[in-house]
Amino acid sequence: AELAFAAGRPVLIEKPLAADAASARRIAAKAAEHGLFAMEAMWTRFLPLMETARRDIEAGALGELRAFDAAFLRATKPNGANSLFDPERGGGALLNRGVYPLSLARFLMGPVTEVQCLARLAETGVDEDCSLMVRHASGAISTLRSSLRTSGEPPMVVYGTTGTLRFEGPVWRPLGAKIMSVTADHGMSAPARFETLRETPLAQQLSRKLQSLKALRNRARSLPAPLLGSGYQYEAAEVMECVGRGDLTSKIMPLSESIEILDVIEDARRTWQGGS
Repeated sequence: AELAFAAGRPVLIEKPLAADAASARRIAAKAAEHGLFAMEAMWTRFLPLMETARRDIEAGALGELRAFDAAFLRATKPNGANSLFDPERGGGALLNRGVYPLSLARFLMGPVTEVQCLARLAETGVDEDCSLMVRHASGAISTLRSSLRTSGEPPMVVYGTTGTLRFEGPVWRPLGAKIMSVTADHGMSAPARFETLRETPLAQQLSRKLQSLKALRNRARSLPAPLLGSGYQYEAAEVMECVGRGDLTSKIMPLSESIEILDVIEDARRTWQGGS
C-alpha cells in the first residue's frame, strides 16, 4: 500500500486492511499524506441487499435493535505452511474469517463499546475457533463465530423488538433476506393450577396450532436482492466513483471503521492471550 501511495496510486486493500491496528493507522496516515484514496476490500458491504437492509433497519423496520448473530465457519486442514495457521503472516479464524461477520455487525448495528471473546488455539498459536461477543453503543449485543476447523452456514439474523431480519446464504455473500414481524408476549402468567395443564398432550397440541396461526399472521417481507455477476463489481464501482470525485475514503467502508474493527480484534485477542 505504501509503495502504491509513493507512486501516486489509490489503493484497494484486501480485507482485513492490515494485520494489526497500528499498521492500519500507518496506511491511513500515508494515504492522507499523499492525498490518495484507500479502502479495505470488504466487498460484502457493497452488495445492494446489504444497503437495503441497513436502510430498513435505520427506518425502524425492526424496532429497537437488540441482537445480531452471524458466523463464518469453514474447515481447513491444519498446515503450518498455510498462512491461515501462521501467526507471523496474520493467521487465525478471527482475523481471516471472523472479520466478515464483525464488519457487518459494525455496518448494521453501529459502533462497538465492549468486547468479550473465547478462542481455541492451534499448536501454532493462532485461534482455530473463536466466539466473539460485542456490545454496541445502542446496547445491542452481537454474537459472532469463526472457525478454521469446522464448516457450516448458520443463519445471519438481526433481532429487534418488532421484527427480525434473517439473511439467506453465507455471511460473506448473502443471497436474500426476509423481515418477519414479532408479536410481543404480554407477560401475563397463568394461575398455578393451570401450569400443570400446559404439559398435557392436548395442551401441547393446541400450543403448536397457535404457533402456526401466529406464523401466518406474522407474514415475512422479502427484501430485493439483485446480484449481477460475481458481486465484486459493486465494490469496484464504489472505488471508481470515489476516485472520480476526489474522495479520500468511502462512506460505506471508511478507513476509520476498518481501523476500529482491527481495534476490536486486538481487544478480543488480549482476552485469550492474557495481555492488558
